[in-house]
Amino acid sequence: MSKYSPFNCFMMERKPEVERRLGRYLPMWELASEVSEEWQAMSNSEKMRYQRLCSQQGDKLDSYGVPLRLREEENQMKKQEARDMQHHIADIVNKYHSSGGLGLLPFYVISGSFYLRMDEGCYVPAEISLLKFSFKTGIIREFHAIVEPFLPVSYRWLAMKHSRATHNLLPKDGADGEKIKQVARSPTQVANRIKNFLSEDYDKCRPLYTLHSEVEQVQQMLHSMTGEDRLKVYSLDILFQHIHSVLIRKILLHESTDVITESLWEYHVGIACKWHIDNEQDSVRYCTMSCVKRWVFLMCRHIGMVPAFGVVPEEGKHYPVEEPVLSTVVNLPLLMQNLNMPDDISSGIISAIPTSSPAPQEATLGTCHHRR
Repeated sequence: MSKYSPFNCFMMERKPEVERRLGRYLPMWELASEVSEEWQAMSNSEKMRYQRLCSQQGDKLDSYGVPLRLREEENQMKKQEARDMQHHIADIVNKYHSSGGLGLLPFYVISGSFYLRMDEGCYVPAEISLLKFSFKTGIIREFHAIVEPFLPVSYRWLAMKHSRATHNLLPKDGADGEKIKQVARSPTQVANRIKNFLSEDYDKCRPLYTLHSEVEQVQQMLHSMTGEDRLKVYSLDILFQHIHSVLIRKILLHESTDVITESLWEYHVGIACKWHIDNEQDSVRYCTMSCVKRWVFLMCRHIGMVPAFGVVPEEGKHYPVEEPVLSTVVNLPLLMQNLNMPDDISSGIISAIPTSSPAPQEATLGTCHHRR
């Protein structure tokens, strides 16, 4: 393993002061971006001091040039944050359940998709959706935003590959590009809109909840847009696990995850954002608005609103609005004629169709039903 590089030594020296100035902890990748200009402006004689200093260091580095000791410190900090999150969620659920106010407790559910995942866990945000929700009221308010794609040229192919496999937000041609430009906003604009949506809850640092497996991803995207660590992102799976435990019975975390991620409404078009409904209906399962609505609808469905809270579920608030069933009239004789089907086969098919109901004025012998 390599020793410290001079730049690593410089970062370690500057780390406490930069964190005090910004008022928050900085991961190594962000610290490097904060001090890189200062390092480049230093003279060779100034850098020599760090060259001598790094030769005295014994810490080993990982493949990114980050000391393993700092990696371990970050891991320990993440474990402590996970414990704090567990305690906070348990305290909130128990407090409101004991006072009879759990059904009225509002909480925020968030989902974020990305254009690209870069080295060191950096995500380029693509789409953000937020719901304010309570079990008694259902969905209270909605927020949705598509973020303008700011992609390094060298990562363009990877981003396009990811987009086509998931949300399809990256334009495939000029026409698609114009559609995205009409609705996409800069990261700063999206950050300001999120702050306005959260209103006073932003200042209160009320946590946002997302899938357990996506907590770090969403946290990083919010930080990259807001430039702050004020917004805390917690596990929706753990929240539902505690709610289920106080209302029905104790369940394991993976059972909670299975409920929230059930595929029941993955292709229910009506719960997606307007852009996906109008342009990419085949990708609605990856739409972040579809995700947050599915999660809260599935929680309501599994808990049982009447026995748990004495609330009759409301369409669009606790479960999706039913999509209309469209009927298509099919002229079977004409269809068979166009398919060059032999007369003996077509006659057998037609004679097998019940004729008890009155036939329409036109010569129609079959009706095919499908969902839009």
